[in-house]
Amino acid sequence: MRNLFLGATALAVAALTSSPARAELVLTSQVVISGTGLGAVATLTTGHQTTPDGTNAQSEVGCVLASATLTTIESCPNGFMPIDTGDPDNQAINHVIGFNQFTGTLQGGDIGLVFNISETGQDLTVTLQNLYLQIASTDGTSFFAYLDPSYNSALLLEQGTGTGLGGSGFVFVLDTQEAALATSFTSQHCTAGLNCAIGGGFSVTNTNDGNESLFTTSLNPSTPVVPEPASIFLLGTALTGLMVWKRKRTSAV
Repeated sequence: MRNLFLGATALAVAALTSSPARAELVLTSQVVISGTGLGAVATLTTGHQTTPDGTNAQSEVGCVLASATLTTIESCPNGFMPIDTGDPDNQAINHVIGFNQFTGTLQGGDIGLVFNISETGQDLTVTLQNLYLQIASTDGTSFFAYLDPSYNSALLLEQGTGTGLGGSGFVFVLDTQEAALATSFTSQHCTAGLNCAIGGGFSVTNTNDGNESLFTTSLNPSTPVVPEPASIFLLGTALTGLMVWKRKRTSAV
């Protein structure tokens, strides 16, 4: 999991992994994230994987990295659960999030990841195998944080009240010491004139035909994320469609 060799994309991200800082992500119940509906969060990646015959494949993976130009690389660090051959993950959203999508000056230690479960049927649990956070800058350096190894790379999560689409999800943060390392990294590499972007990814097993998603957030109320332009457009389109449907229904009565 710690090996950052990326196969076919190794050359594209070689500059990013030249001198990365490392840290570990831990699950916290001390942070409550609300208002996570469409357009309110900075989604990194989503996953909904099924087999070619339409049945559930029992596994999902969603991965995105930022290049030195802060563009999206749709790939996973080596060690993440591979996608079944011929059975690609159906990702609805897959892009990096720029620091310019946050209000104010974002510090590395204030960045959190929220993993959201949206399962169907009777089994509302998933096993989180891998999780990572990446902070990349235009000077060719990256900060990486991974799922805390104390979880033995397998953490059982259960969907409940407050989770699912629009719900709070499971919040992962850096501990105090490692948050300080992340802040030091962004202070050095994300200064004025050097924008930064956030990448991330996950892999899960024991899924039940759900839509899992990963988004990033600021744990500091003074640096909130602004709604995604793409999600705002989708939300606006949906609302417009609803208004048209209501008008047609009224006319038909």
